[in-house]
Amino acid sequence: MAPLSVRPSLQKAIPGTEVLTVIEGRGEAWFDGEERTVALEPGITIVVPANRVHAFRVVDNQPLVTFGIHTFGKRIVNYVSPPRHDGWENQL
Repeated sequence: MAPLSVRPSLQKAIPGTEVLTVIEGRGEAWFDGEERTVALEPGITIVVPANRVHAFRVVDNQPLVTFGIHTFGKRIVNYVSPPRHDGWENQL
């Protein structure tokens, strides 16, 4: 885990559990209440509990390619802050 230097600007919560596996690229995941980010790289799988506010960002010049499964029947994203362009706007 890396220290969090900037709080993400575009945060979201999903009503169901989200399972995300990184296929290509590098990124970071941020979770509300945590002081550090989680490094994302190929082979890493994370589980985001339902309604947990979180954000993702790319940390390289290559796209972050993921495979995600949402346990809620619809793709509903509840954004909790407006988008900005500080690197945290690359949402999955």
